[in-house]
Amino acid sequence: GFSPPTGHGNREEIKHSLNDIGTAILDYPDPAGRDLKLARTALERGHELTHGENPDRLRSLARLRVMEGTKAAARPLLEQALKYAAPSDRSAIEKTLASL
Repeated sequence: GFSPPTGHGNREEIKHSLNDIGTAILDYPDPAGRDLKLARTALERGHELTHGENPDRLRSLARLRVMEGTKAAARPLLEQALKYAAPSDRSAIEKTLASL
């Protein structure tokens, strides 16, 4: 059944929810409807909660930086993501890095 929120959300759920919110905004098909400020708030908070060690959060933040027009700021995030990424994800990150 449904359990109402207690205000003490599971930290893992919160981390995932913040990334989901941020990436949903980045994925919104109409660029005029993307609230990049809200995406930044959600993604940066998720990044803080994972202590900068989650490659998915780092990649999302890098994507945001590119969308904001700051490609140079995306590079260190992707380099950090490489440190924590699973071997199967590394080639995609390296490809993105090469395109910057």
